[in-house]
Amino acid sequence: MHRGGVDVRLARRWFWTLLVVAVLAMGVLYRALQSEAGVGAGVTVLLSSLVLLAATGQAARISSVLGGRTSRSWRGGNG
Repeated sequence: MHRGGVDVRLARRWFWTLLVVAVLAMGVLYRALQSEAGVGAGVTVLLSSLVLLAATGQAARISSVLGGRTSRSWRGGNG
């Protein structure tokens, strides 16, 4: 199943995988922020934040391609 040169099944699978990764990274970040200050906690906060940012960004890109710019319809536009 292709849409505009995109394998939709593969894109959906990556979207959900990235979403799970983002949720796990958020959990790690939450725990690291609650832990005692130290180098290990700082590194964990940094890495989990970067993973969270990357996974969320990629999932958003995939969602926009699969959704066909649905944000206009959410705002009541003609798109």
